[in-house]
Amino acid sequence: MDPSLPPPPPPPMVPSASIPPPPPPTEAPPPPPPAPVEALAPPPPPPAAPKEEEPKPVEVVVAPQAAPAPAPKQVLPEPDCAANDWQTGFCWAFIVKFHHASLIGRGGISNVLDLENGLHTEGHSEVLSTILQRFVLAFKPLIKDMKDKTLPKHLVRTIDTCLGFTSMSVYHDCPAGVFAPAIPLPTGEKDEADRKALNPLRKMFQANRRDDEPSEGSHGGEDAVGSRIWEMDWRERLKLLRQLVDWQLAHSESIRQIIQDNYKMGHQKQTDFNSKTNPLIVQPIGQDRKKKRYWAFDDSPRIYTSTNPYKKQCPLTPATSTKDELLHLIEEFRQPISPTFIATQEATIAAGGPAAKKAKSAKNLEEKGKAVEVEMARWLEEEHLPLIEKEEARLDRARKKQEQMAIAIAQADVRTSRTRRSTRKPDYVNGGTGNGDDDDDGNASDSSGYYSSSSNRNTSKGRTSTRAASPEEWRGERRSTRVSLSNNKMAMDEAAAAEQDPSTMIPFPPSPEPEPASTNAGEEGAVEKMEGIVEKGDSAASLAQGGSEIKEEGMSEVGFGGAVGENGVKVEMSS
Repeated sequence: MDPSLPPPPPPPMVPSASIPPPPPPTEAPPPPPPAPVEALAPPPPPPAAPKEEEPKPVEVVVAPQAAPAPAPKQVLPEPDCAANDWQTGFCWAFIVKFHHASLIGRGGISNVLDLENGLHTEGHSEVLSTILQRFVLAFKPLIKDMKDKTLPKHLVRTIDTCLGFTSMSVYHDCPAGVFAPAIPLPTGEKDEADRKALNPLRKMFQANRRDDEPSEGSHGGEDAVGSRIWEMDWRERLKLLRQLVDWQLAHSESIRQIIQDNYKMGHQKQTDFNSKTNPLIVQPIGQDRKKKRYWAFDDSPRIYTSTNPYKKQCPLTPATSTKDELLHLIEEFRQPISPTFIATQEATIAAGGPAAKKAKSAKNLEEKGKAVEVEMARWLEEEHLPLIEKEEARLDRARKKQEQMAIAIAQADVRTSRTRRSTRKPDYVNGGTGNGDDDDDGNASDSSGYYSSSSNRNTSKGRTSTRAASPEEWRGERRSTRVSLSNNKMAMDEAAAAEQDPSTMIPFPPSPEPEPASTNAGEEGAVEKMEGIVEKGDSAASLAQGGSEIKEEGMSEVGFGGAVGENGVKVEMSS
């Protein structure tokens, strides 16, 4: 061996029999190493495989499974118009029961269709204005200037007041399905700002206030805030109406008094829940085979349908709106049950078995539902239709009356407030003491020396009085008929006495000879004077004391102190 080379590696160590081999791997024991050639002893027996330990039972902890999620409830779709919204029927039923006399037949309101049209009207609506005025007066009946022009400010103040009540409203912050508010209600005196912040009209005003509009606190600010009612859509208007109805039912004194009177509220056992004696209770007119309930809130063709009203979701939709639709519904109620359905159920019942009981129950329910439908058809035709015609006639009379009042108001502008004719008091002239132009109308005396006056009554401007011309042409002052008749009777008695005893006549100093009677030409209503002298003892003559005028004019209306003698000769007394 070359000493320069490295020594060879030592031979591998041969394991001794006394030393146990290392533990084999868990997968599989390795084969025993080959025995060296030099070893003469027999190879050791292979090591025994280690005993596999029995696995311990594993405790499986199962996590508690969550309860299966409930099936999502069917959510009703949003109504596309006011007619399909349950709040419309609710508000109209309230109007019919509590404001029938003050609203229906006034302001263009006759049935629920007018309310629906008013909700959909863009801008100002006369129907909605009339309803809101009545609702505001239910809270504040002492308002004297309630009219369409002052409605906005009173509406804003009423909503502010109602938001301070200790009851929830649709404008309070309340989670869905929870009847407790998220925050305490702003009912205190210090919470006035919070209540105003909940007012929907104030919210809308702050959101879209125009530059030319006043602020809320300045003069005319409440009018500008309240006018936002005419800018709301039909959903917001209906929401506000419904909330005002809720507030009236809970807090209006007049409405609460109506409820107390009709329900006879006192002791619970005495409360009247009978729809026949309590007009405020509304009961369905019946239920059809499909379990749909039918409602009639007023005497109109509008009939509503609903599901179970005691469930949370209960849509209230119109079934009929006109008389033709109502007649068609009556015919549907009278349709018989399908013969195919009856034959099928009877065959199932005859076959027996578990299905027979169900078929029998289904047949009985169908027959009972049909009986109810026939009864509803009878009630609608015999009782409801006559009420509809009677209500239509009443509304037609009310409409004509309103038209006549409108015409009278329009004509009142051109009328004068004075009921008497405007005239100037005539200036009476006696004995020729007037102007020289009237000398022709002076006094005249007969040959016996008795005085007879036939002077004309002229005004200061020379106008001849037309009192003696005819009753139609006389435009002088009005005189009492009762006093005139009394004086006429007295004068007639004196004239009759003078006719029997001429010595009782009072002589007067002679007067100048009368000139021929002349007619004032050109003046309307001139009076012709008597020609000649009335002879003494003439049966047609009558003479009164204190000087008199004898005119040959027959008049139906005699003035104060006058008398009518025989043959239509009128005697008037001059003071």
